[in-house]
Amino acid sequence: MINESSNLHDVSARYARLIGEEPPADLAPAPALQDKLPRDKDLLVSAVRSSPAYLAALENVRAAQSDLKVKRGAFSPTLDLRAHAEKTDNLNSVYGTHDKQSVALVFNINLFRGGADKARLGVSAERYNSALDLRDKACRDLQQTVRIASNDARKLSEQMGYLRQHALSTEKARDAYLKQFDIGQRSLLDVLDSENELYDSKRALVNAEYDNKLAQAACWPPPACCCPACS
Repeated sequence: MINESSNLHDVSARYARLIGEEPPADLAPAPALQDKLPRDKDLLVSAVRSSPAYLAALENVRAAQSDLKVKRGAFSPTLDLRAHAEKTDNLNSVYGTHDKQSVALVFNINLFRGGADKARLGVSAERYNSALDLRDKACRDLQQTVRIASNDARKLSEQMGYLRQHALSTEKARDAYLKQFDIGQRSLLDVLDSENELYDSKRALVNAEYDNKLAQAACWPPPACCCPACS
């Protein structure tokens, strides 16, 4: 009992850290997600399209690619059209108003700048390659998470049937022990053992039910509000 109270305190503190408020005395039941989940073949597609981590990695790739194009642009020639107009009085000790106007085409090409542009291009290329690697890693991590969660949800759904049957059988055994205890065929220790076994079986069933809901929720790409059953 002391151990369970300690576990309750730990999860309550974690709830307050994540939600920003203390947990209520009675929490609403977790929503049913089994019928709301995408089909197995659509899980990865849905996750890739909606995962913030993967989408952020894609944006990093686009940003690095744009920066790389800018750095490459330093090696491209430029042609500028420049216009200049100037009006002065008493220019070079010559009294009167003087107007100067000019139009020019200026052609520039980067032949050599001490290797600075080449160094910047190399750094930008490395940053782009690193962004590609991080994007691929985010995709692999997402696929692994979704596949594991999908498999866990499927296995736990199968397991819950056996756990329900075990809890029902244990409850019937407990009831039989109580009747046998009343007529002196069972000891009090036998009854207490059957009560303890019934408690453990029901607890295992409840844990499996919520583990199954967690696995189903993990099949949805974060954040959880993407899940229509939670909205």
